[in-house]
Amino acid sequence: MRLLIDVIRELFSMFWADAGLCLGALVVVAIAGGGLWSGLLPAGAALGLLVVGTVLTLLASVWTAARARQR
Repeated sequence: MRLLIDVIRELFSMFWADAGLCLGALVVVAIAGGGLWSGLLPAGAALGLLVVGTVLTLLASVWTAARARQR
């Protein structure tokens, strides 16, 4: 029974980690795309924002997972 509870708990934690990663990437793309579309960001700045935002989203996801493992 303990193994089943651990498996279910791990599945839920993986789901929330993936959901957070997807939402973070969606926000980055929406901000960069909105800035490019509205003319507030030139193409180079929008590309830089996408790269930096994606890397920061991945780092935040890894940091959150590492923090959850330490508990």
